[in-house]
Amino acid sequence: MRIINETSRHHKGWFRALEVEGEKVSWLNVFDYRMRIGGAVVSMGGIAGVATSSRHRMKGYSRMLMEDSTAFMKEKGHDCALLFGIENFYHKFDYAPCMAETTAKVRTRDAEGALGEARGFRVRPLVEADAAAFARLYNRAEASRTLTLVREAGPVRFRHGSEWRREADLVAVEGDKGGLAGYFIHDAFPAPTTVCEVQASTGDAWPSILDEIVRIAIERRDGEITLRLPADHAFLSFLRRFGLVVETRYRTTGGAMARIIDQDAFLAKLEAAYWNERGKGAASRFRVTIETELGRTRVAVAGRKPAGKAALEIPQAVLFQAVTGFREPAEVLASPGVSGGAAALRLLEFLRPSGVPHMYSVDHF
Repeated sequence: MRIINETSRHHKGWFRALEVEGEKVSWLNVFDYRMRIGGAVVSMGGIAGVATSSRHRMKGYSRMLMEDSTAFMKEKGHDCALLFGIENFYHKFDYAPCMAETTAKVRTRDAEGALGEARGFRVRPLVEADAAAFARLYNRAEASRTLTLVREAGPVRFRHGSEWRREADLVAVEGDKGGLAGYFIHDAFPAPTTVCEVQASTGDAWPSILDEIVRIAIERRDGEITLRLPADHAFLSFLRRFGLVVETRYRTTGGAMARIIDQDAFLAKLEAAYWNERGKGAASRFRVTIETELGRTRVAVAGRKPAGKAALEIPQAVLFQAVTGFREPAEVLASPGVSGGAAALRLLEFLRPSGVPHMYSVDHF
């Protein structure tokens, strides 16, 4: 019995398999990503393609591989790990939900009210020549949104749209002086009109974007437009006057789930690149010891006045949920396995990033 590692053929990362008597019985992929948390960028191991041969299930092989992969990711320098999983399985490996699933809908006939509002922009297919501007626009717009991936200025291709087996179409929005002013990504025909991502350098582009989305829906004879965007996205705010309906789902297990891999490195990056930057304008500075099942880490956050020392005892998965803003500070402190006083509550309130954590569906792995 041995675990083998091969360089992934499809993405930067590794294919890992548990081999028994020369046969691969269980396998998964570990992809290498850079992911944002507030203003910091951490190294994230993306777990995908977890499977076990039907003849070898219920033998603990997947557990062995998952547990070994945690150590493997730490060895490779990953600060945390994230996966999109089935229900009632990955919590066994200390993964916890980290992202709500928001689905917004607007009736096509209501959105037609925007027709004719577009000014100064034109839409066209997004092409490879837009690659650098596309990455720049996205990274600037999502610079502080937690869970978004950092995109490089490479080929503009996505493996899927809002779901697996749905292809994605990319539409560019160009200003009157040329240049990429915005874009949106939607499911290609024959899938229903579903928008996976929208970005714009100025809100003036929203009417032009909606105008084109409505045109696509009318062409497909879809009576409803669906949008898979974070609940606080500016484009959803723009759509409110057209009768927008927003539904947000929070899972108990399954869906987007995450855990911390290297606690010291993870917290050090947040402290250096995010918390201390925010702390420059804070009244109090914190010195806190955070203790999880992974160990103890001391964190110091800059501020104008000392606030003494605090201690926070917390499961690592709950800590991830807290520092990404998935859970509210007071609710976290009242959770099983969490202890800390008023100073810990103030710390959790300070550490919580603004905005809704979200990873766009085209980046799901």
